[in-house]
Amino acid sequence: MKNRALGSVHLFVAVLTQILVVAFMSPLTHAAPPAVPSIDSVYSATSASATVIFYGEVATIVDLKTTYVAISTPDNKVGSISLLGENGRGVIVVNGLQPNTEYTFTVAASNSDGSKISLPSSPIVTLSTTPVALKPIFGETSSTNTGFTTKILNYDSSYTYTISTNKGTAAIDTDGLITVSNIGYSGEFATIVVTTTRTGYDTVTATLSASSRKSPETSKLSVKNNPTLVLIGNKATCTVGSFDFYRNSKYLETAQIEATVVFLEINSVNVSIFSSDNFESTPRFIFPSFTNLTDGIGTKNVVTWDLTGITKKYPIRCKAMAFQEGVSVTGTSSTIVDPSTVVTKAKRTTITCKKGTVIRKVNAVNPKCAPGFTQAP
Repeated sequence: MKNRALGSVHLFVAVLTQILVVAFMSPLTHAAPPAVPSIDSVYSATSASATVIFYGEVATIVDLKTTYVAISTPDNKVGSISLLGENGRGVIVVNGLQPNTEYTFTVAASNSDGSKISLPSSPIVTLSTTPVALKPIFGETSSTNTGFTTKILNYDSSYTYTISTNKGTAAIDTDGLITVSNIGYSGEFATIVVTTTRTGYDTVTATLSASSRKSPETSKLSVKNNPTLVLIGNKATCTVGSFDFYRNSKYLETAQIEATVVFLEINSVNVSIFSSDNFESTPRFIFPSFTNLTDGIGTKNVVTWDLTGITKKYPIRCKAMAFQEGVSVTGTSSTIVDPSTVVTKAKRTTITCKKGTVIRKVNAVNPKCAPGFTQAP
């Protein structure tokens, strides 16, 4: 009996050892599909999204990792999470939905051992449109020496305002007062863009352009280089010169010419005028009241006239009129005269004549010393 009892003990210890070995050799996981999630509620805060609130099984350290995916019907849009909150509460946002559309949702819980799907939610309808943030309304502007000020009349501190400007600096204070500074010369314009944002609202912008205080001095154009005229046979070609622009008559800028008119004068002003304007396309006459006019053709800076049939071509010159910001200036080329009328003067020579200590200079076409004087070497 004693030996049989000892044998039973040994057998029990051996079996227990095998059980413990298998237990410690197995991974610390609970291999089983997840529990079925339960949808608590669904709501839509925007026109393109919905929020699904559900409950799942609270995981332990031995449970398999579970992923929760909310799926919309229709459109099959999804959102997912892998961690639940307190008491197994989960929140999933599904984006990409259509405005003013009815949807239902299910939540699928999945791990490596299987999946479980919740019952469909009650239907909800997404918002027709997302609310739009408050668009700024600007009050009157007041020019300063370096910029301008204005105020947002409907300023609301529950929104966030940002401002940008294409020139200088711009700022908004806590009362909606906007100050724009250092935009450039007197009378120069700047454009500001004010953006209004708020969580759950579509962003909106408003734009305003205004100028700094104008100087009493007007701007002016001046001729930097006069045009040049070349006459070869019956072709007269005028090349437009260059111009300088003085802001408020004192700040030099590169001229940004808005329009240029070139015309050709033959014989004298108002006798025969051939003209061209702006040269972006085939030029036309600017003085149609005159007769015998001929169009010029060319580019923006070079214009050519065909003078075939014009018997008297001299004297001739071209002019270029430039316009910018309401001011203008005219450059004039040198006048070309008829070469056949140019008299070639004989070359004069200077010699030195000497009589004793008296020395005289004689300048003439054929210089000669006076009687009693001899030409010095």
